[in-house]
Amino acid sequence: MQHAHGRDMIYKLDGNGRFTFVNNAMAKFFDATTESLLGLYFTDVIREDYRKKVFDFYVDQFERKLPSTYFEFPVISPSGKDRWVGQSVEAVTNEDQIVEFLAVSSDITDRVLASLSLRYTEERYRHVIENINLGTLEVTQDDTIISANRSFCNLSEYEVDELITKKAVDLLKERKDSVLVKRMADLANGSAIEIELESKSGNSVWVMLSVVPIKNKHNEEIGHLCVFHNVSKMKLQERSLQELLEEVESRNEDLKNKQDFLTSINDFAAKLIGSSSLGQVLDEMTMTVVQKFGFIDCRIYLFGDDGKLRQVAFFPNEILAYEADSESLQKVVSEGVAVVNSSQDGSVINVPLIADGETLGAIRSKTVNKQWEDLQTLTTLSNLSGNRIKSAIVKLKRLEAERALKESETRLRSILDSALDAMITIDENGIVTEWNLRAEEIFGYSIDETLGKDLSNLIVPEKYREAHNAGMKHFLNTGNGPILNQRIEIHAEHKNGDYFPVELSIVPIQLNEGYLFSAFIRDITLKKKAEDDMSTALQKQKELAELKSRLISMTSHEYRTPLTTIKSSLDLLSFILENQNLLNRDKIEKNINRINFEIDRLNTLVNDILTVGKLEAGSLPFRSEPTDVVELCSSLIENTFGHQKDGRVVNLEVLGNPVTLQLDESLYSHILSNLLQNAFKYSPLGKNPQLHLRFGEEHLEIRVKDSGIGIPLEEQELLFDSFYRGSNVKNIQGHGMGLAIVKQFVELHGGSIEVISEEGEGTEFILKQPYKQNSQ
Repeated sequence: MQHAHGRDMIYKLDGNGRFTFVNNAMAKFFDATTESLLGLYFTDVIREDYRKKVFDFYVDQFERKLPSTYFEFPVISPSGKDRWVGQSVEAVTNEDQIVEFLAVSSDITDRVLASLSLRYTEERYRHVIENINLGTLEVTQDDTIISANRSFCNLSEYEVDELITKKAVDLLKERKDSVLVKRMADLANGSAIEIELESKSGNSVWVMLSVVPIKNKHNEEIGHLCVFHNVSKMKLQERSLQELLEEVESRNEDLKNKQDFLTSINDFAAKLIGSSSLGQVLDEMTMTVVQKFGFIDCRIYLFGDDGKLRQVAFFPNEILAYEADSESLQKVVSEGVAVVNSSQDGSVINVPLIADGETLGAIRSKTVNKQWEDLQTLTTLSNLSGNRIKSAIVKLKRLEAERALKESETRLRSILDSALDAMITIDENGIVTEWNLRAEEIFGYSIDETLGKDLSNLIVPEKYREAHNAGMKHFLNTGNGPILNQRIEIHAEHKNGDYFPVELSIVPIQLNEGYLFSAFIRDITLKKKAEDDMSTALQKQKELAELKSRLISMTSHEYRTPLTTIKSSLDLLSFILENQNLLNRDKIEKNINRINFEIDRLNTLVNDILTVGKLEAGSLPFRSEPTDVVELCSSLIENTFGHQKDGRVVNLEVLGNPVTLQLDESLYSHILSNLLQNAFKYSPLGKNPQLHLRFGEEHLEIRVKDSGIGIPLEEQELLFDSFYRGSNVKNIQGHGMGLAIVKQFVELHGGSIEVISEEGEGTEFILKQPYKQNSQ
């Protein structure tokens, strides 16, 4: 039941529906006294048309024994006022029987009247939309039509049912550009556009479209109201007027063309004078020929530095290139005369470009009808352009030379400053002329401290200075330098006086006025230290590896010899005992079996240590051959795991189409045997171990799963390390070598292995063996 406020009406009804208590707020609401309301039947204050509905609602609450309900209905006070209330009623029970009702009511008259007013307004809005002389559509945000008025149906020739769920864009004549979707936001701001619709019969209907956004009560835009005004008649009148104007313009065109020709010639000459670069001159000429003088296209050909004629400019841009070595063009540039080639499609005019008696190239343009008039026009333009093109060519070559020189200097300086090596240049007298940023870092001298100084007094150690100066003199006299043009290692001197090793190469550069010497110097202090450290480390590693190999071999040998002797002695002892009738024979045999078991454990450990040694030395034999993995698993299960003392077996499941792989069968048997042995060993009270083979598209996935003790999460990353055993294995025997060997055997085959385990829940090993090119 809702929480009552001070302004809420509170009252009680007895089991017969009569008021037994009313508060002051309720008496005030009904313009009555509390005494006048007590004893009234509750339907007496309800508006007559709602009495049965309210009566039935609360009878239902009474019969269904609902603890609380809420209902809204109109009431009438004794003074005749019509109001609405929202009422929550809670049933009060005694021994599962309703004895009275407690009600809390609120005055909702304003809200109900507002809702009724809104409904009336919407009905009027729908009436106006339906009867307006303009076509209207309501569309959702995704352009789906949800309503249309009769005017739009008349305009489009569709019925309302045919329009509903259509996309508004489907009504456009041209559907490639969805105006209603792409420009909806602009139209919603109050603008309008003219578009062409297609009626149901296929006729074009021109309309002026405006759009009003439709929003929900949260002021969120949920669609649009599209208003269409039929302007087809106006559009037809516009077209008629346009045709009339075109006819008038056509009559005046001839007069205008003559005037435009002279104006265009003058404008062209002025623009040529104002064009400063060759590209501007060529672009101005090609565009003027086409745009101002009516040619279909224009191509300009110029001789390059190599004497070959090439197309250098054309307009419009989409025309195809025309071979510069055509017969017509070659005749034009060799004889300096114009050539006209005529055809049914028009004429191609070729005119030479000449400046100061020198043929620079040619102009080639296509025209339709006015062959001789266009020849005169193109010749005039060529004469105006020749000298300007030549001047632009000369200027271009000068600017290109200056730019290339500047770029070369900038590029060289950038290379020098960003080089990882120090770059120092000296002249014949040993005076520094170049000193890059890396030289500053290596030697400690700034460029201002070195330029113009003798290099030998800066970075050449005193014991090398005499040899340095003598070597330079020798080269200048003979042209021979034993350390030039090669890389040597030597010591240099830092500004602080320290000596350090450097890698040096010197290149002599001969100029007209003499020689320059450029030295490239690299600080190899760290390199030398790293070499020394690496050499020491490698020697230690080599010694450790040899020691480890000798230790493994010696230990294995020393273990096997006594183990073999013990084994032989036990076999002999067992043989003797079989022929003796001893009272404690069972106890003796039990001890002998225990000794045999421990011997087998030690032999296994020795074999695993030897295997690890061979793996690390790279001497383990690997014999790959076609292997049926399913048959290998089946045979291994039957021969090795088929007779477990606890009666458990391996559950084998094969998924996919089996593939024959190139494997070392012995190594792979070791892998599977170790994983299955662990599955039995570490789940002594568990279920049957699971072995699943899944043949995929690119690899075989093998899963070995048990329900045993599991592996602690923090220890799983150490699981494949040699001699590592989990902290929870307790008294379960093992030496921690098996999984380390398994992992290396898997990697020998190019595969991978991972583990998923939860302590106390079991362990699953996942082995992925790629097919590569091994499938048969």
